[in-house]
Amino acid sequence: MRTDLTKLGLSEIDTRALQSEARTILGKLYNAFLYPSKDMKNMAGIYRIGTFLTYFIDNNRSRYYDDSLVMNFDKYFYDKDSDVTVERMKKLGLKYFLVDLNAATIDKDPRHDLTRRFENLLETFKSDKLELIQTDSLCLQMALEEKNDATYMSFAGVNYESYKKDEK
Repeated sequence: MRTDLTKLGLSEIDTRALQSEARTILGKLYNAFLYPSKDMKNMAGIYRIGTFLTYFIDNNRSRYYDDSLVMNFDKYFYDKDSDVTVERMKKLGLKYFLVDLNAATIDKDPRHDLTRRFENLLETFKSDKLELIQTDSLCLQMALEEKNDATYMSFAGVNYESYKKDEK
């Protein structure tokens, strides 16, 4: 809106009209985003793991399925076939994951059960039935783009220390 459109050969009157129309369109987009109509509202369930983020999500108290320690995921949803896991979640109306990728860093148990559960969750992310919407982890993004079984966990799990059966 601050661009000098006269450089494009538009008159000052046309420039003002175009800027006014742009302001109107941006205002409508802003209002549609912040105050969507009932048919445009997204009320799908959100599976929240290891994070306390709730703000900026409409009806955040009723849409979340909380599982901070990934226990319910392990008991009720997880299957070695990640597509089966995703289908189980969809049946309960869960459409999104909201995950703190540092959730496994608190695992101090000698059995490292939280780490195992979290790695099962990360493996599920490879499902073709899931789409990454946003992440601040370049490593996870790269791992999901490659989906190479040999290197996936070494990239996706960089936020915590993994444990193998015979290793520390």
